Amino acid sequence: MVNRFSGISNIIALRRNSNDAVSLAPCRQAEAYWTSLRDGGDIPLRTRIDPRGISNILGHAFMVERLSPSVASIRLAGQHLSAAIGSEARGMPFGLVFSSSSRSSVATALNAVLDTPAIATLDLHRAGAFTRNKIAARITLLPLRNPGGHVDRAFGVFVPDERCQGRQMQFDLHDLDLKPVFGPARQERPEPTEIAFATGRKRGAPHLRLVKP
Repeated sequence: MVNRFSGISNIIALRRNSNDAVSLAPCRQAEAYWTSLRDGGDIPLRTRIDPRGISNILGHAFMVERLSPSVASIRLAGQHLSAAIGSEARGMPFGLVFSSSSRSSVATALNAVLDTPAIATLDLHRAGAFTRNKIAARITLLPLRNPGGHVDRAFGVFVPDERCQGRQMQFDLHDLDLKPVFGPARQERPEPTEIAFATGRKRGAPHLRLVKP
C-alpha cells in the first residue's frame, strides 16, 4: 500500500506488527519539535536545535552532517547511539551504526533527506540476528539548514528496543519510510523526476523503490 502525501506518492509505509517493541514516541516528539521550528514553513536552522526543547528524548537524539554523498559524520549524540557504537559517537562515521551491507542504502536515504528534502524513518534489524521478525531499533532523520541556507545536516533520534539498549551492535536496514517536506527552500533542489532507494528486504538483496511527483 502506497502512502499519499499532499498528492505525491512516497515510499511504502512501514509495516508495524505485534512483535514491534520499539516505541514510536521519541520519533514523534522529535518531529513535532522540528516542525515547531519551521519559520514560515522553511527547513529549520540547525542552530535552532536547543537541548532544553528535547530534554525528555535527549538520550535518543543526535545530529549528523553529510561530508560527501557516501560519508556522514556524527556531530552530536545521546547515550543510546554512543552505546551502539561502543564509544563516544561524536566525530565518528554514521556508517558505524550499520552493517556493511546496509551502509549504501542508509547513505541513499540520508541524501534524500537532505536533497529532497524529506523526513525519513528507518526500521532496523540487529545485524546477523537469527530471528529477524522483530524491529530492533528505529531512526528518524529530519533535515536542517545552515546559516547560508544549504540543507547539510539532519537532526535524528535513535530508539533501540530493550534488548539492544546499552549494547554495542550494528544494524541492518529493514525498511524505510520517506515523507517529502513541502514549504520554502533556500537551496537549489534536484529535479523531482524520480528518486530511487535501495532498501534491504532480504539480506544482501536490496531492491529499488521509485518516488515520483
